[in-house]
Amino acid sequence: MPAERIKHFGKIRGFTQEQFSFETGLSQSQISKYENGSHIPCAELLKRFAKVLEIEAFEFIYNTESELEEAIVRYMQKKKRS
Repeated sequence: MPAERIKHFGKIRGFTQEQFSFETGLSQSQISKYENGSHIPCAELLKRFAKVLEIEAFEFIYNTESELEEAIVRYMQKKKRS
């Protein structure tokens, strides 16, 4: 899922892989691996990507802030039951 979103937000911002790799400090081949889903970025990389793309990091996983809040509520409810 993050792979599709990384590519999506990159296109919206008008970045080529080369430009995005320059802005993030990663190689173009690394960016390609994240965009095609063969590698999954860690949280720190998602934060770096978000900063470059001018979005919030949660947008790589959730479409809206309310989706994020719902996921947190579900997690907390599940944790209480454990």
